[in-house]
Amino acid sequence: MSPRPRTHGPSASRRRRALLDAAVELAGELGAAAVTHRAVAERAGLPPSTTTYFFESIDDLVAEALVTYTAERITEIEQLVATVPDDMTPSEMFARSAKFLMSTPKHHAVAQMEVYLLASRDAELAGPVADAIEAYRRVTVTLLRTVGVRRAQAAARAFQAMADGFAIHHLANPSAGDEDELRRANIALYVAFSLDDDEMAEWERRMAAPLTAAASSRTQ
Repeated sequence: MSPRPRTHGPSASRRRRALLDAAVELAGELGAAAVTHRAVAERAGLPPSTTTYFFESIDDLVAEALVTYTAERITEIEQLVATVPDDMTPSEMFARSAKFLMSTPKHHAVAQMEVYLLASRDAELAGPVADAIEAYRRVTVTLLRTVGVRRAQAAARAFQAMADGFAIHHLANPSAGDEDELRRANIALYVAFSLDDDEMAEWERRMAAPLTAAASSRTQ
């Protein structure tokens, strides 16, 4: 699945970008089902035939919109990491990243989650969504290595999943404390993935103790 191989001048590129932006807006405001050729063209202020000129199918358009949004979001994350001063602590870094994640425009965050869910029912979108998640994972690994996480590759998926989970809950039931809660959750994961093998083995030994023993130790 790929866009038609056309050569676009500045005017055509602007129209194509307008379609991509319109697709994201519609998905974020009305859901992925609202992203149709006619609706996208109307939102972009273009003739109905414009979408089929640039894209073979609506899945092509949605996939390209996801790829474009992901690339731009990753650039923002890379800029965030690049501007980290040498004396910044991991706690400060996680506070900055939590603020960044929680400040995502609502329609962008909703559109991203809508497309993720759509991919579970639409095989055409499964590949582009997997690519987007992998791209986020790579930049997450870079961020984690910046703050000294030893097992950054293994940790990246957990950090991603937690961030997406927080995003969904924040969209559905926003709270003033969401940003700080995400920061604290990031720190908890950071501590867990910063343990060395001996420390992890010790915690696994403790976690293997019966629940009654654990409860007893907390009351002493």
